[in-house]
Amino acid sequence: MLARVASLASVDFGIALAEAVLGVPALQFADALNELDSAQVLRDTAFVHDLVFETVRASVPPAVARHTHGRIAAYLEQAGGEPARVAAHWLEAGDGPRALPWLGRAAEAAEQALRDREQVGFLLRKAEIEESLGRREAAFDSLVAACHAAERFETLEGCWALCDRVEALAPDARRRVVALMLRAHQCGLRMDTARGEPVGREALREARAIGDPALVAEARLELANTLY
Repeated sequence: MLARVASLASVDFGIALAEAVLGVPALQFADALNELDSAQVLRDTAFVHDLVFETVRASVPPAVARHTHGRIAAYLEQAGGEPARVAAHWLEAGDGPRALPWLGRAAEAAEQALRDREQVGFLLRKAEIEESLGRREAAFDSLVAACHAAERFETLEGCWALCDRVEALAPDARRRVVALMLRAHQCGLRMDTARGEPVGREALREARAIGDPALVAEARLELANTLY
């Protein structure tokens, strides 16, 4: 049991986590830990060989693995675990809603560390779950954030594809304007006036139709950036 918990927890495994998941004090599995060390399965709290790690992990029935990942995630939540790791365990547990806030925190941490690709990955996974739950507005916002992060390393074509997804998710006229401005913004960054100008003008027309002065001003700014 100890080895299986260690295989599922992976880098998060530790004595306190084992206590929480197994529901017993550490002294009760001290002998088991010594046996695993003597057999060169674990050294301290890490697997000695990747092959053994993979074999033990594969021996856990899927339903038991999902349940255990949930217990691991719940422990890490209380213990201040790394957001990306908490999210990963909730996803392994098949609990997307519980993973959502942690994916958001993981994206924020990646942004602060200038890990743009990781940030985009977390945001895209978050948007996917939100869309599956029918939370279109939240998924839209996550995709917009992902597109802005992707512009720091992605090609215009890559960002354009993300903009397609953003536009398809726009739940109302206002957010459609936001999607159009996002597309124009990507063109403006790369001085692609040929593609950016028509989209920018369309965003301005639709913003005027809505009648929100602030939105109109923002659309004008994006169009200007595209043109100049």
